Amino acid sequence: MTEVKIKLSGWQGIVAVIAVIALIIFRLSTFSDTSDNTDLIEELEFQLMTEYFPDDVENLKTLYESGYEEELEEAVESITTSELTILSVQTSSPLLSFKSKQKVIVKVVYSLDDSFGNRKKGTAYYRFDHRALGNTWRYRYRSGAISYYLNFI
Repeated sequence: MTEVKIKLSGWQGIVAVIAVIALIIFRLSTFSDTSDNTDLIEELEFQLMTEYFPDDVENLKTLYESGYEEELEEAVESITTSELTILSVQTSSPLLSFKSKQKVIVKVVYSLDDSFGNRKKGTAYYRFDHRALGNTWRYRYRSGAISYYLNFI
């Protein structure tokens, strides 16, 4: 196996460091806040609700079958008063993609509250296909923070 070594010193090292810093600054500047995009917000709300509410229904079923009436009443009140709040939405698009359909990683910070207080607060990452014509968003799968920051191509 061949071992490749890169040795930069002097002005070459300085140029390489400046190039890496410029690339990082350019990449960070391409993240965009899309909290006002209603089509994307609707898709995100649907995804978040489908992640949490089926577990709530299963919990209700278990409590109903077990006969714990007080816990069942609390669970019903929690579900009926639950409100999903999206606090921020940021997107990460490829740097130099000029296709009609772009692979976009969406970072959403949300809060799920009920009458008892905060049930869950978190950050989720999703992979969407976005078409600028018609502003259509198509959910693909759940993603991660690494994909969000490294969405170059």
